[in-house]
Amino acid sequence: MTQSDIDLNTVTIELTESALFDNLDRQQVWVEKLRKLGVSVALDDFGTGYSSFSYLNKLPVNIVKIDKSFVTDLTLDSTEYLMIEMLCRLTHKMGGKVIAEGVETASELLLLSRAKVDMLQGYIFSKPISLNNILSSSNSLDKPELLALCYQAQQPLASDVMTKEFVSISADERLLEAKEAFTEHALTYLVAVGNKRCRGVLTRADLDKALSPYLDSKSEQQRDLLTLDKRIHQVMHKKFYTFQEHAALSEVETVLRGQTDAVIIINNDLGHCCGVITAQLLLAYYHTHQQRECESET
Repeated sequence: MTQSDIDLNTVTIELTESALFDNLDRQQVWVEKLRKLGVSVALDDFGTGYSSFSYLNKLPVNIVKIDKSFVTDLTLDSTEYLMIEMLCRLTHKMGGKVIAEGVETASELLLLSRAKVDMLQGYIFSKPISLNNILSSSNSLDKPELLALCYQAQQPLASDVMTKEFVSISADERLLEAKEAFTEHALTYLVAVGNKRCRGVLTRADLDKALSPYLDSKSEQQRDLLTLDKRIHQVMHKKFYTFQEHAALSEVETVLRGQTDAVIIINNDLGHCCGVITAQLLLAYYHTHQQRECESET
């Protein structure tokens, strides 16, 4: 390599896990020699074999490439996403970069960008094409919609604010069970679910409106007892706002500005209810965010 006219700073050698860790001490010497020459070393298919986070300290490679098996069907609440976040933080602290392989969907691109992955490769951009085709049709590689997704990933998302600690109840339960839940947990709303999907929202105000003020008193009316025997789906709000967990927080904020008492349901990629956002949660988020900015300035 030193005898060629190639600028070694433009060369990257990819090593698979199996090749790298068969003889760790010996490979460490070679990696250090290559780096001194200016050659970048990439650890390919990270996560498929022997590698662990501890090995990265022993083998200071320039680039870590995340295997496709970690990327396919990636979700925000998955173990794979947490591992990718940890890998990015560790690799960046060591001065390296992270590449994710096999990116095929907009959701995967959004999550990987959010996890601070430096570079992405996969069919979402293009299938493999020859250099001649790239040079002759460079405009075909322009993907403004993908750049927009990368930008969106840097903005606050619904998942940053939502709470996963909400009380859900079957929409087929009686209002009596809902009343007991409101009393026990001091709640202002309940999420009515069926098959993990939100079917409606029941607020304390809805329940109070359905019952008379004489309930639980000597003047309790028979009508109230009959009302408590009704099912939640007969009283709950069946029209409610839903957003995906990847949605921009600004979209949720627009709704809450117009309806401060609204309960926003957040769904995951499967359409299952995974969180809730209220105006109080949004205000608390911005208050905390503002405090952190003030602390960083001082």
